[in-house]
Amino acid sequence: MKKEENQNNNLPKNWELKQIEEIVMKTEQINPIHLPGKFEYIDVSSISREFLRIENTTSMSKQNAPGRARKPVKTGDVIIATVRPTLKRLAFIEKEYNNQICSTAFCVLRNNPDLIENRYLFYAIQQPYIYEILKTMQGGASYPAVTDKNIRSLFIPLPSKEEQKKIVAVLHEIQKAIETQDAIIKTTQELKKSTMQYLFTHGLYGEKTRESPIGKIPESWGIGTLKDLCDIISDTCLPSNNSELVYIGLEHMDTASFFLNRVGSPKDVVSSKNKFAKNDVLYGKLRPYLDKAVVAESDGICSTDILVFRPKKNIPPLFLLGILHSSRFIDYAIQTTHGVNHPRTSWKSLQFYELGVPLIKEQQKIGDTLNIIEQEIVTHISKRTCLQKLFNSMLNRLMIGELRINNLTNFKKD
Repeated sequence: MKKEENQNNNLPKNWELKQIEEIVMKTEQINPIHLPGKFEYIDVSSISREFLRIENTTSMSKQNAPGRARKPVKTGDVIIATVRPTLKRLAFIEKEYNNQICSTAFCVLRNNPDLIENRYLFYAIQQPYIYEILKTMQGGASYPAVTDKNIRSLFIPLPSKEEQKKIVAVLHEIQKAIETQDAIIKTTQELKKSTMQYLFTHGLYGEKTRESPIGKIPESWGIGTLKDLCDIISDTCLPSNNSELVYIGLEHMDTASFFLNRVGSPKDVVSSKNKFAKNDVLYGKLRPYLDKAVVAESDGICSTDILVFRPKKNIPPLFLLGILHSSRFIDYAIQTTHGVNHPRTSWKSLQFYELGVPLIKEQQKIGDTLNIIEQEIVTHISKRTCLQKLFNSMLNRLMIGELRINNLTNFKKD
């Protein structure tokens, strides 16, 4: 890559444009026979694209290691996937992954500490222009990829080490705030899951339980089926005739969420869709293990891969929604799927799902209890979204010197 092709040429006077190759150290691949006896393997699928971190690894031994397991990583390294690079799968190697092994599908960047801070490098390659350039470099139609050489040829803006540290301090603090919100969201989601498990087997009032064909339920509860709680709505329409409504596709529904965080427009779709009304419950029938079900907060149209359930008279929508998100229902739905590549369930199968049914008053209170927890999750998701926007804005401005932090003295060293 030529220096002139870089998009960040208008930099502060004391900054430089440096090729990554000039500011990183050489890394190595190892022969499989020299792999450690046991190690954690970092594959492309280990990386969270949303959070840019390692979410999971696979414990391996030398004997069962895949052929791609050849790149050792050390604390402070930055790894970036060379396969489909525009998907932005990169991560910073934390202490827990020191001396572990990553796939050859990653380029491993190890900073030269005399020239660049490791976290500064991590943040610098998150800039949008990096991925625009990589997009032009990738080759292969069905398996687009770049090389390590391509990534090392990129130029990034480089201020003094002192200013790098200050930039890192600001961005890292925001990143830690985002991670705090992530932890709260995860904990609260686990609380919601365990609360649903308890409420649908013990109820709200601590009454004695009895054995039933579906397991333990409170003594006062009856047994019913899903079709006792709701009707299936099969009204269809053309998007062009309903342009004033919102459009909901599976892509707008988040796993385990009770409500929508975003919607689409009927102008973006063409084929026949399902119609729904406010307070209907929308359930994703494609890949039910994805656990997608929400309450509609307005009238609209949706994908035909979404079933529209209308709660029967007096049945609280949030109680019905809690049932659909329960682990027992998800397991049932998965067992009723058909199709290998695109497994779907159907109302024909789901309507016979058996469940414990309390009186309407207790249904309402169960729904209200779950909603309190859900609103707590929504609040923290909103906070995380705001922090992520702040991070993106600060990243873009700090990395081109538009925003300077020369007066910042109270920063934490990594």
